[in-house]
Amino acid sequence: MAELATIDDIGGALRILWEQEHPDVDKKHNAWSLSYVDGIKREFQNNPEETRKNYPELFYYYDGLLGTKVSQSVHPAGMVISPIDLDAEYGVFDKDGDRCLVLDMDELHEVGAAKYDFLILKSVQVIRDTCRYLGTTYPKTYEVDWDDEKVWEDMIRYPGAIFQFEGDYAFKSLKQFEPHNIFDMSLVTACIRPSGASYREALLEHNEHRNPSELIDNLLKNNNGYLV
Repeated sequence: MAELATIDDIGGALRILWEQEHPDVDKKHNAWSLSYVDGIKREFQNNPEETRKNYPELFYYYDGLLGTKVSQSVHPAGMVISPIDLDAEYGVFDKDGDRCLVLDMDELHEVGAAKYDFLILKSVQVIRDTCRYLGTTYPKTYEVDWDDEKVWEDMIRYPGAIFQFEGDYAFKSLKQFEPHNIFDMSLVTACIRPSGASYREALLEHNEHRNPSELIDNLLKNNNGYLV
């Protein structure tokens, strides 16, 4: 649990406890009402140390619960490779017939295990089926002409089988940028992610960005000056 979620959960528990201790009092008068706990969270964001002092009953439990895992999720395609016995060292659990490791991604990296993501792409199947219909073989990477302008022109006509651009917003961004090579396409892929919000529109418009240092400009010249 993160900081504010921890305050929420402790406040919820105290709210239930208060109701049990005051069964004859209207719940709307609960000393740990939602609005009251929301106020504590706002205070905590502005001054954590002072808030701890003002609400000792709640923060008595805070440090012990902060960071506690409260939900269980499984990476749909992550495979862990390790030279040690993961069952014995870290523990596993079964979920829908799959054996899963009791570690999150960051912790997994810290212990030196390797994680591989094996993703099944619908777009690959579309290309494979198209080749079958045409009576040709599925092309190898080295057989593809990556600089064929006709391909890049056609690519912004329809998003079918274009990995990560089949959604409306992603494809609209690709059309706006008008890519002419794989590098162009990778720029669009990066900028449409949440972290690209501050520079996205300017990059898609091909506006050149100037940095405080000429050295940085040279480093990022292929990205129009943006740190993507």
